[in-house]
Amino acid sequence: MEILKDVLCGDLPESDARFGNWLKMPGNQAAYKIMCGEEMLSDDSFRKEEAYREIAAILNFKQKSRGVLLRRSWKLVAIAAVAVLATLFLLVPFFSRRGDSFVQPSHFQVGDKIAYLNTSKGEIIPLKEDFILKDERGTVVSNSQKEGTLSVEQIAQPSVKTKMKPENQILSVPKGGEYSILLADGSKVYLNSETQLVFPDRFTEGPRKVHLTGEAFFEIVHTGEPFIVEVNGMSVEVKGTSFNINTRSIGSLVRTTLVEGRVDVHLNSSGESVSLCPSEQLSYNPVSGQMTISEVDTDVYTSWRNGIFMFRNQTLEEIFDQLSRWYNFKIEYKRPDIAGMHFSGSAEKKRELDFLLDRIQMVADIKCKKEGDTITLY
Repeated sequence: MEILKDVLCGDLPESDARFGNWLKMPGNQAAYKIMCGEEMLSDDSFRKEEAYREIAAILNFKQKSRGVLLRRSWKLVAIAAVAVLATLFLLVPFFSRRGDSFVQPSHFQVGDKIAYLNTSKGEIIPLKEDFILKDERGTVVSNSQKEGTLSVEQIAQPSVKTKMKPENQILSVPKGGEYSILLADGSKVYLNSETQLVFPDRFTEGPRKVHLTGEAFFEIVHTGEPFIVEVNGMSVEVKGTSFNINTRSIGSLVRTTLVEGRVDVHLNSSGESVSLCPSEQLSYNPVSGQMTISEVDTDVYTSWRNGIFMFRNQTLEEIFDQLSRWYNFKIEYKRPDIAGMHFSGSAEKKRELDFLLDRIQMVADIKCKKEGDTITLY
């Protein structure tokens, strides 16, 4: 069952030889067809409470609250072994409600490529169409709305006499949006929903500095000069690497997750500095000054930039914190236990919100109510 769990969680590809051998075992291929939605289940065959207990035992869910397995391919997952049937969250197709929805149709839209550029002159430019802007400083700013990328390029180096200081611009991404920017040094930054990046129109000699509020994934070009990301209560220094920073984590934590390379994190309050290795995450509380470093699955914290929500034993509060930013809604919990429920799995960001809410209610003792821009769980 360990191989099955790895495939369902997306940690092992279906092409792996070990999974192929597992499928050859009696009954396994038929069971997997049901899991993949190639065979449908009826209402009579589905018993949610018993199914959850069975799947929890098979997949080693150790949390007390219900867990949910999501599959990256969005197919229906059901475990069929000695009449064990389970339907799990965020998967396709929806088999048991004959077209009915648990929640009324909503106006919450899937997020899109939305951003605004605040120039150094105080202009606010919606990034709704392609354009190329050039100023007297030799800076060219171009936008590709289809790609969702803003590019900054310094095509003319000013002479010593006319050399001017860099001027800061602000790229702002609202709730329900995402965007990326190619900085003047060739580094690329992916901005998640409700994020701001303050950046210069050029990089001169010395450290390259930007300021972040929200969440962004950085791919830094090595130039010989340090690249510094200033965030709430600390700064992250790199020379060439890829990493994720989130200043909006639950509990007011600032999380720095290193994918490759090396970063040095400097804490403003204590002056302490620590280095991170690949697959390590630093969690810092600016209020208490507490800091922890742990080894993590980096995909959980970076898959958002590839159009995937990925959850691994995370609370419903953490999950809805991400969903509310992408679909632009407010969330309320009428029962204290709901926010602490733990879930695992993956889901595509292009899915409609109602699709996700339906699957949550399918497997958990939760109901959703929508009023205006608020979703209440009870």
